Formats: sequence, C-alpha cells, structure tokens
Amino acid sequence: MKFIALAFLALSSSALAISTEAQLGVYSNFIWRAITFSENKPAIQASIDAEGPYSFYVGTFVSNAEFADEYLDNNVTQEIDYIIGKRWFFDDLE
Repeated sequence: MKFIALAFLALSSSALAISTEAQLGVYSNFIWRAITFSENKPAIQASIDAEGPYSFYVGTFVSNAEFADEYLDNNVTQEIDYIIGKRWFFDDLE
C-alpha cells in the first residue's frame, strides 16, 4: 500500500496533467476464474487509478473475500491488488 501511495505522490508532483478514476461497486458474488472468492455472498469492491505523464499509470483494487488459504495458513478476508504500468498507443496501425 505504501508503494501505491508513493507512486500517486510521484505522479501528482509532476507539472503535467494527471487523470484519475475511481470506481465503487456492490456485486452479488465475487467470482474470479470460475471460483467464488466471497463464498456466494455479496462483495463490495473499489478501485482507484491515476495516469500521469508519458501514459504511466498506478492503481489499486480492493474487495472483501472469504476463503481459507492453505499456503498462508489462515482465512482470507480481503483481496488487495496493486497495478503499475505504461500504456502504448499505435496510431499508425490499421
């Protein structure tokens, strides 16, 4: 989470324009790759993304979850994903 906060700060300190987008949703189930992550219960999900100079972007996704993770040896109650990348545009391609 600290990494995303630092990335947002780096993008916002630039003199160039920054676009941000936030989403919030309530869903009947959190299913990923045909597996329920919320035990067939409702899920509240949120994401925030920022795009800065040269089409670099950072963001995060958060959702409640409910399943046992045998590798972590505990019960999972939320999923938090972080993203960072660069968008490429090819105007000359047809």
